[in-house]
Amino acid sequence: MHTTVMSCDFLLAPAYCAPESIEHRVADLAEYARSVLTRNESPLLESDAVNKLIEAGKYPCEGLFKNNLAKVKEEFFTAKDIARIVSNILINGKGLEYSDYQLWECSQSLMQPSFSQLSPNRLKELEELVEEVSIFNELEAKDHSILHYCPINSFPEIEYTGNLDEIAPQRDLVLPHPIKRITRLFSDYREYLTSISYFHDLSENRENAVLLKEAIFWGVVCDLKNRNLPLSSFDPSDFDLGDNFVDSLREHQCLPGQNFWGSCFSSIVAVLSRDPAYEINIFSKTGKCDKQREHGRYKAYRSHVTKGGVGLRLLFWQDDDDYIELANIGPKHELKIEVPRGN
Repeated sequence: MHTTVMSCDFLLAPAYCAPESIEHRVADLAEYARSVLTRNESPLLESDAVNKLIEAGKYPCEGLFKNNLAKVKEEFFTAKDIARIVSNILINGKGLEYSDYQLWECSQSLMQPSFSQLSPNRLKELEELVEEVSIFNELEAKDHSILHYCPINSFPEIEYTGNLDEIAPQRDLVLPHPIKRITRLFSDYREYLTSISYFHDLSENRENAVLLKEAIFWGVVCDLKNRNLPLSSFDPSDFDLGDNFVDSLREHQCLPGQNFWGSCFSSIVAVLSRDPAYEINIFSKTGKCDKQREHGRYKAYRSHVTKGGVGLRLLFWQDDDDYIELANIGPKHELKIEVPRGN
């Protein structure tokens, strides 16, 4: 489950970022929408986001994106494409959900560092957002962060202090209740995901190929971050799972929660992240032949999952564009690789 609240400014980032950053900002929004909505979750948004954007004259937002795209020589997205992503997030979005309270009143509120160079109305709205997330985290014992884009107010966290004077319905809480909370701010969705324990418990949905691919993707992104490599260098479209990949995981005890999931996951991540320290070999036609198997545009490769016992291996196909299809898991003696899709 996602534990970050998206500000209106993050939604409009492609309209106000530097022209050379538009592609990254749009890809970040698209990845957020894909990641959240494919899990049937609702995006967590700044409260009353649609009305705030309408009142500010920023929704519908296609025109805003069109103005910034006009500064780019080559368009990877149209303004309509970006507006569609934003609308999809807004339509499916919701605010923070509280367990048993809806209203509160605070005093002596202070934020450090403070937002600057904003219109009085937007400054007030952002301060209310930080206050709301801080109170939510305090009362619900959570650690929600905020996705927020604003180059002139770029800081990784903000501290909120204040007194909670009133709350309704009443709780077993001595009032006034002092609050001191630090909330993390992320201007990049991938940075947010690599900062948390994103590897969902897949045990109940371990044969869901969509969730499995998502876990693998973010495993690779985390590995890139750990090696100080650009997070944008890997994309979900860079790989896929073969038709029988999940079945082979189950057969060889490599699904989440099974005996070899850990070592299998590590092998997959190393292959996809192109870890130079990880050994990868060609997959030959027979045990006595060193000629690499090929299928259409693909060439076959193998890597170790386990070296003891039957010696499980990860078999995969790769084309000249470095696209990888994870074919299957198999024991060393089997010499079998599943046929790739589309061939």
